[in-house]
Amino acid sequence: MELSQAKDEFARQGLNVAAISFDSAEILAKFAKTRSIAIPLLSDPKCEAIKRFGAFMSQGGYAYPGYYIVGPDGVVSYALFFEDENKVGARSTPLTVLGRIFPATLNRGARSVEGQRLKLELSQSDEEARWRNRVTLRIGVQLPSGFHAYAPEVTGGYRPLRLEIKDTDQYWALPPVHYPKAAILDFPALGEKLPVYEGTVPLTTEVAIKWTEFERVKKEGKPHDVEIRGTLYYQICDTNTCFPPASTPVSWKLRVMPYDDETVSKAR
Repeated sequence: MELSQAKDEFARQGLNVAAISFDSAEILAKFAKTRSIAIPLLSDPKCEAIKRFGAFMSQGGYAYPGYYIVGPDGVVSYALFFEDENKVGARSTPLTVLGRIFPATLNRGARSVEGQRLKLELSQSDEEARWRNRVTLRIGVQLPSGFHAYAPEVTGGYRPLRLEIKDTDQYWALPPVHYPKAAILDFPALGEKLPVYEGTVPLTTEVAIKWTEFERVKKEGKPHDVEIRGTLYYQICDTNTCFPPASTPVSWKLRVMPYDDETVSKAR
């Protein structure tokens, strides 16, 4: 369903979308019709293609949920499978996957927040969350010309740029926070070379909504919003002055949608 809904976003990046399953063509056709699926559903009942892609789950006899991006030359340029290495077991949404490859597509729910001597552009991969969705949150930290902020690897008592989002009763924060590669700036007067950021600094991280929120949707019979809250810590400097350490609260909203447990096989 989510991949079908994201079809146009993939198309804007020059990507066609299809899904492959071990279910028969008849079952897939019925599922596509009843759920208004707008992408091709490919039947691989003997899991031949699934095995060639290394996506066969021998224990269950079906495919791991995941994504492949294949170029016109048939070469796989990107692969991502069910991230089940933590307590959450959440899966990246199609738009989260797209945002990892094309960061400019992380543009939903965009808004600006004024910090101390800097501006923050907040956005996200998805505005709706479903059970076990990994949703990407983005901050574009805009530093004024001539100013810099310190990167996380800085030492010597300098205060680095740091985004903090903690677990709550409503959602999990899914580390890590992804920071860009820093530049090394020479400070001759200090006799130091330090890792810094200048200009616009993109930060991303991911979250997943907890099951209790989907139980609430079921009980109330309608979706509701959850606010994801965090804090950005920083200290910015120019060539002459380092200003006092500061922090700015940041937040994103996710609409919690009803839990949908129907699978293709249930349409048999």
